[in-house]
Amino acid sequence: MASWYEDQDPTPGLFYIQLDPEGSNSYIIRWNRSERYWTSGSWDWERKIFNLVPEMILKYIYDFSYIDNENGSYFTYSIEDSSIVSRFVMDISGQVKQLSWLKSTQKWNLFWSQPRQQCEVYTFCGAFGSCHENALPFCNCMQGFEPKSDHDWDLKDYSGGCVRKTQLLCQNQSHVNGKSDKF
Repeated sequence: MASWYEDQDPTPGLFYIQLDPEGSNSYIIRWNRSERYWTSGSWDWERKIFNLVPEMILKYIYDFSYIDNENGSYFTYSIEDSSIVSRFVMDISGQVKQLSWLKSTQKWNLFWSQPRQQCEVYTFCGAFGSCHENALPFCNCMQGFEPKSDHDWDLKDYSGGCVRKTQLLCQNQSHVNGKSDKF
């Protein structure tokens, strides 16, 4: 499954989830088709959950299965109550979500999401970026820095990070205003 490129553009985006090709019986999310972004942890055959998705223990709605045989390996889930509608999605930030439709409120209810917090993801905000889970957007540049690509940040792809607003003069031996940059 691939993320969308933008909220209104279903073109494949920067993230996709796949069964780990190294045979670890886990799912991984990759960023930009190469870098590991998140993992479900390996399948626990006894508890019938992925080790890093503890919400799966709450089996009051879903029945989870992991199949690994000569025909292939895959994960499935089913719902025993046919009146419940559920969906599994990946948003443009690479977060996977399990949602259930609540008839009483006429809204989608979030059952679980991973990674739980965007700031848990290594280098989510890129170089010289800082992540704040309780702010929108999650990423901001440190003082004296600005987004490397405004276009990417508009698309909620902060991975390119930030660059200095004013370049250092470390290579320049001349003095500007009588001073040179140094550590």
